[in-house]
Amino acid sequence: MSTHKTVSPPPPATEEEIREDLEQTRERLATTVEQLGRQLNVPHRVKTSVAQAGDRAKHAAIDAGGRAKHVAIDAGGRAKHVASGAGVKARTVAMDTKERVRQNPKVAAVGGAVVVGVGAGATWLARRGR
Repeated sequence: MSTHKTVSPPPPATEEEIREDLEQTRERLATTVEQLGRQLNVPHRVKTSVAQAGDRAKHAAIDAGGRAKHVAIDAGGRAKHVASGAGVKARTVAMDTKERVRQNPKVAAVGGAVVVGVGAGATWLARRGR
């Protein structure tokens, strides 16, 4: 541990030197008191800290909003691509089905009758279960 020694200047020789030394001491003391006052000004320090935290939060929100915007744009693009692919697939299936019915109308008629029969049977079972 170090020990701090204060070295005192030699005592002033004249009354004028004493007054000058006293004035310098007062100025140093006033400066020290002002510095301590700034350091101990808790309301000001809190206000400054809150303002800085607010700025950090604002910038974080702006950054998060930008990232969210990019994610939404990417998701929208992917959804559009998937929907477009689904539309193409649905049109292809519809055209294939139409072509198959045209080629073999008897099978299509039997398939339609089976669908109607299954629907009627499900309705009858549902009503009977009441």
